[in-house]
Amino acid sequence: MRVRTGLASESGDWDMGFHDHDDYELSAVFHGTGMFQCQGSTTSLSPGSLVLIPPNVPHRYWATTPIRFGIIQAGPLSQRLVDEFYRLTQCREPNVLRLSRHDIELYESMFHNWLNVASRVDGDNSTMLEAWLQLFFVFLAEQSKSRDVPITIEDAAEYIRSHLSGELRMADLATRLGMAESTFRRLFKTYYQMSPKQYQQKCRLEEAKWLLRSTKASMLQIAETIGFASLHTFSAWFQSVEGTAPTVWRKLQQSGAVSPSA
Repeated sequence: MRVRTGLASESGDWDMGFHDHDDYELSAVFHGTGMFQCQGSTTSLSPGSLVLIPPNVPHRYWATTPIRFGIIQAGPLSQRLVDEFYRLTQCREPNVLRLSRHDIELYESMFHNWLNVASRVDGDNSTMLEAWLQLFFVFLAEQSKSRDVPITIEDAAEYIRSHLSGELRMADLATRLGMAESTFRRLFKTYYQMSPKQYQQKCRLEEAKWLLRSTKASMLQIAETIGFASLHTFSAWFQSVEGTAPTVWRKLQQSGAVSPSA
């Protein structure tokens, strides 16, 4: 089995252009935003987007902000892995899955372990590599199965995740989806077990934690990124939810005193 894998970090003006290859590809966005174009269709990419591309299909990526993603290209695959790969696509066509912040963090952790394994395994020993690819496929199949959400409601959730810095108006969001506001609220709560406002707060907290743990962004930058007009408001909100100030939380995370999943 031939495997090409790695982490890529690109600037906001990066454009890979159309290309194709003989391998099966899984590319996951860990940070930033971009676009994916294939067969006349263009899809927005954000943290949690995972692109699956069969062999010999021309496709293009480009960034709209600085972007970081993990790439796995592998082939030829055993028939078992081919079947499982195509179960994750639509009619043997490229597909974009959407993972929650929690799920993409799990995937990213798996990916870093995979990089260590892939760098050490002899190229002729496909057993270990196939086992890891099987793990990725099973993980993605389970997450896709558990997120059987109508596309309109998933679009609303993606919009909320992608616009954390703005004010969330239920009437405007319902109008975008062609629904009455009461219908939108009811359907959203049915599939996400929380209101859109609660979901926004959950996403804000997840994004704040990720930025605190994984970047050197200032407290004010983080506050503004997730929609707080002042550092004081952000700090008070974070402490009310987490029981500790964001500066203290960051120090504990970076010192290793707290589990990275906290």
